[in-house]
Amino acid sequence: MLLVAMSLNGCSDSAGYDDNTEETVAVDLLFSVSSTAQQPSSRLTPSVIQDNTAFRGLQNLHVIPFGVKGKIAATDNPKAFQVNGVSEANYDRRENHNSWFYYYDNCIFASGTSSFLAYGRAVPMPDPDNEESEIALKAYSGSIVTGVDPTWKPSETTFRLESIRPDNSIPAQGQYLADFLTNIANTVGEGSGYSSERVWATTSEASLKALYLSFTNQTNEGADVLAGSSSNVAAHVKALKQQLSTLTVSTPDHQALLDALRANVSDDLDAALLGYPASVGLPDGAAVLRWDGAKFIVETQTTTLAKVNNISRYAYPAELCYYANSQIYTSNSEVGSEKYAAATNWSSVLSNYEYKAGATISGNTRSVALIEPLQYAVACLKLNVKNTSATLNDANGTAVSVAVQNFPMTAIIVGGQVPLQYDFTPQTPYSELETRFVYDHHVKDNTGNTIFLTTGSGVTESASTLVLQSFDGESVPIVLELTNNSDKDFMGLNGVIYRGTKFYLVGKINPDDATSGQTESTEGRVFTQDYTTSVTVKIESLEKAYNVLPDLLTPRLEVGVEIASKWIQSTPSDVLLE
Repeated sequence: MLLVAMSLNGCSDSAGYDDNTEETVAVDLLFSVSSTAQQPSSRLTPSVIQDNTAFRGLQNLHVIPFGVKGKIAATDNPKAFQVNGVSEANYDRRENHNSWFYYYDNCIFASGTSSFLAYGRAVPMPDPDNEESEIALKAYSGSIVTGVDPTWKPSETTFRLESIRPDNSIPAQGQYLADFLTNIANTVGEGSGYSSERVWATTSEASLKALYLSFTNQTNEGADVLAGSSSNVAAHVKALKQQLSTLTVSTPDHQALLDALRANVSDDLDAALLGYPASVGLPDGAAVLRWDGAKFIVETQTTTLAKVNNISRYAYPAELCYYANSQIYTSNSEVGSEKYAAATNWSSVLSNYEYKAGATISGNTRSVALIEPLQYAVACLKLNVKNTSATLNDANGTAVSVAVQNFPMTAIIVGGQVPLQYDFTPQTPYSELETRFVYDHHVKDNTGNTIFLTTGSGVTESASTLVLQSFDGESVPIVLELTNNSDKDFMGLNGVIYRGTKFYLVGKINPDDATSGQTESTEGRVFTQDYTTSVTVKIESLEKAYNVLPDLLTPRLEVGVEIASKWIQSTPSDVLLE
């Protein structure tokens, strides 16, 4: 629980604020972060999302004063002299009773101040496996981009998830893989003179023609999208290589073509291409190729022929941010460090202030406290996976074994992420182009272990991720990314799920499906800031498994998981994400 108190005095900057001719008042600033309340369980490790013993600290603190006696609205204008705490070094940190108190002295505020907005961020934690990478840092700790004018006017303050890719431009590795497959597709057998039978695209030999149509993913309706990750491309070419190894043909031209194909097909990718698109921070299912009649092209955005997501929509998870919109208590006496050092809870700190309801800073004020604590400004999704049967059928009705560790869950993707306004609620109006999808590939159970699809009864350990508040009344798509570590390739909804490649099962969280825990603050909404949405998913089939991520904005998603939802309340006095 993060608490802020102020016993007001001067570390402020009035530049950019509206002119304020009222007198200024020197006071002290105190705020406290308590770990005595239950902290959220981790989506990664307890130290990342904070448990009872690990507090990551606070950075980028902004405390903005207003003359409002009540909740601050978007149309209100701040008064002069905000407080900016840029780093931990600005704080005089004191620890007592498993709590952390921070103390600013000699801060300046204008008289007539009656309320404050306050914002802060947890100190980022680097991915211990990839500490040097900026992408890895944001993927591990999350990233929220703030848009604000110098005065922090509510009407000009926005928050949004940071896209992993800033635009839909084609990654170089993706283009290389497209060219790699194009070179194979355009294979021509050796021989004197031209013969269409030696050109793979125009040969009439039935077996070779069928392999060509399969390789370029062509159907009667045209060329479908093809999974374009390095692992999928390698598996796709390996499958072709195996089929060519046993094929026999009857004419010299066809044999020349077969020989050329066998010589041209290699499933050994350049080492620099391995791990794409994870190498650029994206899920494997975001890498998409399509045959355009002459070559493979990289699809990076939604088109009429490629119903996929714009790659710029994939975003880092929400980072741990704090927010308060609070009136104040004041005192004409200084509430110094000796008083808060002895305090065991926030109520005992507030008891030192004699002016309570409707309090306003005046020339006599020496100490000020924000009544409300800083709460988590983001929401939490807690995902539980029900155990399933010993085998699951694929799209062809073939049974696939769900043995131990056959299907690890490697990521969660959550839709419905739109820009937020000053109070971390969805901004209206907004463009559909601004919708983002959280991609969190650090999904572990509470002990830091990989979660596997398991047989039998019961529910697996849960995984959690941080998200933004969603719109009232709107369902939110959720996608589970799993890896096929079984002993066979299987058929999914839109193609083969090769061994060693990732696949995706889609569900939708409907706010009307909540089974418990709903309150007036959360009713009719999937995600609410400072609350956890607990979702249990059940996988009963693999027939709707995608190897390419579908357009998550379409209303016609093929749902492959059954979902049950419930909401767990978190209150200002017990800031809980679990």
